[in-house]
Amino acid sequence: MFSRNRGDTIKEVTSDSDFGPLYWVASSAGDSYYVKLANYGSETQDLTVSIPGTSTGKLTVLADSDPDAYNSDTQTLVTPSESTVQASNGTFTFSLPAWAVAVLAAN
Repeated sequence: MFSRNRGDTIKEVTSDSDFGPLYWVASSAGDSYYVKLANYGSETQDLTVSIPGTSTGKLTVLADSDPDAYNSDTQTLVTPSESTVQASNGTFTFSLPAWAVAVLAAN
């Protein structure tokens, strides 16, 4: 997820909340923007991400309700889910489940 959605320029991020349990970094490459997110908390986090000039994006989320989940021969495979998200005036609103990592790719 992270290696396929990477920019070549780190972007400044402003936030009205502190790091923890949510962490993030933003980058761009040409007209594409990438916001990588990690929720290391036990509760779902509601997010608003503004990327001026964008209208749609792809949200890829890797999550499992079990914080100790991992892929093995004896456990169900944890796979990413993808969805298209729409922005209103460049603002995306979505929820990030507990124990999840995600990438919002927009252009």
